[in-house]
Amino acid sequence: MLEFGIDRDNVPPRLVVNGRILESSLAHNHPKGTGPITASLYESADASAVTSYATEELAQHFTELTIALDRPWPELRLWAEVRFDGEAVVSAHLVFVVDPERWAGPFSLFDFRKSVEEVAKRNGVSGLNFLDHRRDDTITTVLSGFAFAITIRDPTQALSKELTYWTAVVLPMLDHARAVLSAEAQRDTLVTLFDFPPALSTACEQYLLYFVQFLRDLGIEAEGDVRHRANRYCSVFGRTKARRPLTG
Repeated sequence: MLEFGIDRDNVPPRLVVNGRILESSLAHNHPKGTGPITASLYESADASAVTSYATEELAQHFTELTIALDRPWPELRLWAEVRFDGEAVVSAHLVFVVDPERWAGPFSLFDFRKSVEEVAKRNGVSGLNFLDHRRDDTITTVLSGFAFAITIRDPTQALSKELTYWTAVVLPMLDHARAVLSAEAQRDTLVTLFDFPPALSTACEQYLLYFVQFLRDLGIEAEGDVRHRANRYCSVFGRTKARRPLTG
């Protein structure tokens, strides 16, 4: 018999599956210890201990599952978020969270998100919808990124099969969006991300703009801009072309 529970001897509490404590998990339910469980799974081994069961079975035990999936790229984290109502799936999402500290490329995070949205719309896959987290408050995991609403095609199948299927559908769209942006980007364009302390952000931004003027004073054609991303991150776009060779 399938049994889920919570090990409250741990801080924070862990999910228990058929007597096995999932060490990388977090779980909670009603303060009295009854009712459906909300759980987060951070390691693939622990995730498979849960997602190997049919979606309709999980719906009887959980209100929400948040599952860490393999990173598609080093700078991109992937989560699955599934909500239940006691009998069936209410919503399911694949959530992509960009790691700004690892992001490097000749285009901004904003442009990448828009490109993914455009590619998704052109593909028009049935059962799949692009969601911008800023316009959808049902997504709780993501702070900065985007998501896809997915349809559970067969609730009698293991949840892992559904997540594997939709991940295989979505990832080529992301690859295509990145390829399009890379092809459009000019070779002499550079994008760099910074995380300035709030108290110093204005001064730091000014220094970046002064640097552009410094290049111009050296005889290098340069254009610079500072743009705010996700309220904290700044991207500096520079395009340079030497008017004359620099000599020591």
